[in-house]
Amino acid sequence: MAGLSSTALAQSANTEDSGGLGDIVVTANKRGAESLQKVPASISAVSSDTLQRTGAQSVQDYAQAMPGLAVFDTGPNQKKVRIRGVSGSSESEPQETVGVYLDDVSLTSPGGTNNENNASPDLNLFDIERIEVLKGPQGTLYGAGSMGGTIRFITKAPKLDRVEGEAQARVSTTRSGDMSYGGDAVVNLPIATDKMAVRIVGTYRKTGGYIDNVSPDFSKKNYNDDTSWLVRGTLLYKPTETVDIALKYIHRDVNVHGLNAVPRGANLTSAYLVEPRSTSNMDIINGVVSVDVGGATVTSSTSYLDRRDLGFRDLTPLGRSYVSIVSGFAEPAPGIGLYNRQGYHEFAQELRLASDDSGPLKYIVGAYYSKQVKRFTQDGPWAGFAAYLARNGTPAALVGKDPFVSPVTGVTDLNFYSAIVDQDLRQLALFGEATYSFTDQLDLTVGGRYFDISQHSLFVANPLAIFVTADAAFRQASLKEDGFNPKATLSFQANPDLLVYATVAKGFRPGGFNQPVSTNPQCLAEFQQIGFNPNDIAGFKSDSLWSYELGLKGSTPDRRVQFNGSAYQIDWKDIQLRNPLTCGFTIFDTASKARIRGAEASVTARVADGLTLSVNGAYTDAKLLAAAPTTGGVAGDRLLGVPKFTLSGSADYEKSINATMSAFVRVDASYVSTYKSYFSTQIYNGTLKNRDLGDFTLVNAHFGVAQDDGGWETQLYVNNVFNKLGDTGAQNDIFGDVVFRNRPREIGLQVSKKF
Repeated sequence: MAGLSSTALAQSANTEDSGGLGDIVVTANKRGAESLQKVPASISAVSSDTLQRTGAQSVQDYAQAMPGLAVFDTGPNQKKVRIRGVSGSSESEPQETVGVYLDDVSLTSPGGTNNENNASPDLNLFDIERIEVLKGPQGTLYGAGSMGGTIRFITKAPKLDRVEGEAQARVSTTRSGDMSYGGDAVVNLPIATDKMAVRIVGTYRKTGGYIDNVSPDFSKKNYNDDTSWLVRGTLLYKPTETVDIALKYIHRDVNVHGLNAVPRGANLTSAYLVEPRSTSNMDIINGVVSVDVGGATVTSSTSYLDRRDLGFRDLTPLGRSYVSIVSGFAEPAPGIGLYNRQGYHEFAQELRLASDDSGPLKYIVGAYYSKQVKRFTQDGPWAGFAAYLARNGTPAALVGKDPFVSPVTGVTDLNFYSAIVDQDLRQLALFGEATYSFTDQLDLTVGGRYFDISQHSLFVANPLAIFVTADAAFRQASLKEDGFNPKATLSFQANPDLLVYATVAKGFRPGGFNQPVSTNPQCLAEFQQIGFNPNDIAGFKSDSLWSYELGLKGSTPDRRVQFNGSAYQIDWKDIQLRNPLTCGFTIFDTASKARIRGAEASVTARVADGLTLSVNGAYTDAKLLAAAPTTGGVAGDRLLGVPKFTLSGSADYEKSINATMSAFVRVDASYVSTYKSYFSTQIYNGTLKNRDLGDFTLVNAHFGVAQDDGGWETQLYVNNVFNKLGDTGAQNDIFGDVVFRNRPREIGLQVSKKF
């Protein structure tokens, strides 16, 4: 899917019947449902029907249709989301800049030094009521992880008065790749009519690979496949007309083999010596109680999230480089992989009071508490390395490095690297937002959030590992920060069809910690080159930004055309920047400042009965205003991973073919201009890292027939019609100089039945 409309993604059927595009309903302000065209903010929304019509499976499938939203797709469960150019890295960020929520549960990943740590989880987009994308700082209502914006996945609630369900299945083939298939099902069951109901959802995906790995030690065709499944259950209880109680449980499993990565210049062939793979398991429990107290609603949301990730990557280039430096042996060292294991859990509690819309003053006030705990371990068992030393001798640097049992594999051998990182973060916040209507046309909204954040980190490295020195074996660090994020919006409803607004808001992101780095000769040489003292930044501080926006929303009187537009400037200081080093470690630092100027526009038109056209575009000029020495950035460099132009469009046509059935065809197209993967003078392994990504167009097409009563639907789809291969991400570090490639042309069939 390549080009949804951001102004008419969630249309209501009744207005379509009258020829108009209809209202889009969102709940982004946490004060109940509101028409999107009446909310003075830059928000895009995608409805459940649109997700199904376009076959969207993950965030990448709808992102390109939303102006200002970018996704760095480095594989299943490894998608990094950025909004309006607020991006300090084309890879992982030390802390996320976009808040991700499933209903009331924050899914924003904790920061860290590896890609497995902080990517947004794939959620299997089925039985989703809508997706809302809020652009610009959302710290007032959504906290410190939303300095660039917020994405909300709203699931369908149980219905108290009916039995209903849906099942769908799909199968597809990828050019030069393996078959993919999957299925989804949902059932809604009232337990006590108008009092209690349960809704149960299950999904399964098997996605075939399309990249061949060819190497002397590991060869496999189409090796980058993945499997995922999800179960979600929601219980809704309404004991009285004024009380709602909702309990939700979600379990999700993802199992990935290989990577969507190839060496620069290669087509769809990689050459890893050991097979990369990863698993991810996530459990979520959420309870929400809402009580109407007359004129306002009190809501309590309690959630617990537990996520467990294990990644395994080929570390052979670094291992061989280090052994060559300390030994000079002619025989290459054996292949080696690095295990990254993370256990993460979070408890969160929010209590808020929101007024109704009966008077000139509307408000929401609340309090928030969360506690995050993370344990991250790295382990590099080097099978066969003891025998390698027995053949070649033991260099002085490795004397005393005794074999020990790997905590991951249970194998006793020498270990290249082994470490444990324990981190915890506690957050307290008080927030509020109030809107006063001076007239029927003029509104002023002011709000703010006070936060208090404390963090602690403990790092322990195993001194028996090959790649560690005594000075890098242990470190403790703590950070404590507090502050206030204000927001103000002035809006004017010029007439029933035109709204204009101006917003100023502050965004904030917590600081974090650096993993201690080794002072072996390989690292010291690189520290000297970039002017970095490894003892200077055990922790790095927060960064913040101010956003200034002008926007408008409108439609023609007959509602057949809708249009949204905005222009903004973001001033960002003390940017958290990432620099992966040749010697295997990654450092984060706060440096430099940036200015982001941009504009976004969306137009959707019902040009004839059954025919809807849309076009969306964004321009983003995001540049450093000062040098960032440790990462090679100079004043004038573009921020990483930020395309200057994006453009998308769609055409959707539906027509009745008999008294009970309709046929439809939909074509989507999207274009992403070039963007930078590294700063202009960033060095890795003696060479410039700077590379251009992007600059490609994708076209998707869907053809189908459906029963008008919402029963059976069958559709044939072709994703990437013209088989264009583009680079959707890059990595130039210890794991190699690679780019991540999108999927070639995919042809599939999907059948669904509602009851």
